[in-house]
Amino acid sequence: FLRPIFAQLSACTVLLIAVERFIAVYFPLKASRSYLARFPSRSMIILIWLGTISRLPRLAHYTIGYEWDHTRNVSLPFAKYTSVARHGHFAAIHVAVVTILFQTVPVYLVLILNIALVVRLKSKTKRRKEMTNTSNSSTDQNCKERRITRTLFWISTVLIICIAPVTILNITRLIDPQFDLNGEQQYFFRICLD
Repeated sequence: FLRPIFAQLSACTVLLIAVERFIAVYFPLKASRSYLARFPSRSMIILIWLGTISRLPRLAHYTIGYEWDHTRNVSLPFAKYTSVARHGHFAAIHVAVVTILFQTVPVYLVLILNIALVVRLKSKTKRRKEMTNTSNSSTDQNCKERRITRTLFWISTVLIICIAPVTILNITRLIDPQFDLNGEQQYFFRICLD
């Protein structure tokens, strides 16, 4: 129950950082007054709350049953599927919505925001070079902006590398509900990577 919440939170946390950086670069005078800058812990609490709420429908898939163990003379609990889980359409729709909202959308938003940041930082550097002669302070500023740009690029790249396989797998399962990595499609990703 908790593992998918933390997977969702990692993508959304990187998205929060990207949004905060976007606000800082595009609206520098409003950056200190933004909600993300003033209340980062509240933003994380909201993300945790949303991640938990998104997983609650999964609880409708199981019910607790009890079975008598004759060897120990005790009643043991076990989880069994409900009619909702056996129906299948509810689970497929829930997985699709959660995958899109908490994995696919954050990845693409981070990518778009980081591309916008790189473009803005490049244009600022170009404008600054045109307005002033090259001096030590502008060289230091250019060096800082290059480091920021490089960091943003690597954050986006690592996020895409880490999240893309899970997203591709989930999209594949939406297209083919019987898809199983250990089933007849086990060489699907090997073929795609070769």
